[in-house]
Amino acid sequence: MRIFWRFASDSGTVTTSSTADGYSADDLQRANVNPVWKSEDSLTTETITIDLGSSQQIDAFALLNHNLGDVLAISGVEIEYATDSGFTTGTGTVSGVGLTSPNWYEFFGTVSRRYWRINMTKLSSSSQIEAGRVLLGSAYVPTYATRPGFTLGSGASTTRKIRTNSGSIYSSIGVAPRVLSGTLPGLDDDDYDEITTLQETYQDGIPFVVSLNWETELARRTVYGTLTSTRPLTNVAIDKWEWQLSVREVL
Repeated sequence: MRIFWRFASDSGTVTTSSTADGYSADDLQRANVNPVWKSEDSLTTETITIDLGSSQQIDAFALLNHNLGDVLAISGVEIEYATDSGFTTGTGTVSGVGLTSPNWYEFFGTVSRRYWRINMTKLSSSSQIEAGRVLLGSAYVPTYATRPGFTLGSGASTTRKIRTNSGSIYSSIGVAPRVLSGTLPGLDDDDYDEITTLQETYQDGIPFVVSLNWETELARRTVYGTLTSTRPLTNVAIDKWEWQLSVREVL
């Protein structure tokens, strides 16, 4: 199991190779996955570049609410990193990339670099890429994980909130946000302190990516959302902390 909340990209600078009229690259750093950034319809290869401001340890990436599966050429994506903005020194790429739609997640060995770039080659220059959120950071793996104990279900309502460039609208479209709830098994004191600090800082607005059994199930058991509740429990027998939590999908 992996939990992804340390989003180094949120404090970095995100730029794109092009942006269609009425859209903004700033939307790639908003907590909600709508509204989206959209590229122009003139380039064959589009890029999203992230300057983290300094070299950071990165082992997790996500691009949410995208349409890449509809517009990309085969093997048309690449995650590149470098120590300079021109991508000429300390360069490399994330290996074994596997695109999933509409949310694309990658977990990989730790890489310490400042500059990151997602290269996306389209089938046609006239196609336009859309994406709602880009994330780079480090994933958390519980140090004592014998009982994952998570369940994935639908939300209590079929009313979905849709954010647009001109405001917000609500519509009942029969699609309920998913809710992931369960217990984090045996966290040590450092893990407990970090989650406690995070909760106190962000209250109920902590953005979370929770991935269960990543190696076998990929994005089918992954939810991006806000941490809606937590409750610590103590298990004296193993001298560890147990946490009950719930994550509600952000639309």
